[in-house]
Amino acid sequence: MWDEDQTAFGKRFSLSLRETLRYRCTAEHLLERGKGGADDERNIVAACHHCNRTRHRAKRPKDPVSYAKYVQSRIGKGRWHPDRLDRQPDP
Repeated sequence: MWDEDQTAFGKRFSLSLRETLRYRCTAEHLLERGKGGADDERNIVAACHHCNRTRHRAKRPKDPVSYAKYVQSRIGKGRWHPDRLDRQPDP
């Protein structure tokens, strides 16, 4: 994830500036605002743009605990983001 230096992140992982947009750091509401989630630190975590958008677009969005387990499982299998980011960046 990147927050301030999109260009450096892109260079580190050999991504175009357009490709880096999915990895931009965003504020993820654990309980959606539309369902009564507050804009406070207990309800907001950092998440990449891709994760933030895809979690809430699912037919049956997972609750925060289930989603965290899902992400960790995918990361453990090396299958979370595109293969290009699953490998270690060049030094």
